[in-house]
Amino acid sequence: MKNGSKKPITVTGNSDKANHKIVFLFPGGGSQYLNMGYDLYESMPVFRNYVDDCIALLKKNQGVEIDHFLLGSKNDNTQNALALQSPSIALPTLFTIEYALGKMW
Repeated sequence: MKNGSKKPITVTGNSDKANHKIVFLFPGGGSQYLNMGYDLYESMPVFRNYVDDCIALLKKNQGVEIDHFLLGSKNDNTQNALALQSPSIALPTLFTIEYALGKMW
């Protein structure tokens, strides 16, 4: 992980049921961090396209700019990390990552 401070939680298991349904479980507010999804953005074109679409729509329709939180910035990282705790930034950022992951999968 790029931020180095959070360790992913892995849950594994088996089921005897024959008819499985796919469920996506995504983290909620508080799990965001600077540059989350950056490695996928750099390596997976489908993921990158959906992230770029969300970034553009959020900027155009809501005036929210999240690209520097997801893709890096020349600004002070301490300042960005604090801003990323605000729900008005955190929630669109999390949605963007979760949406792009869902579409990629």
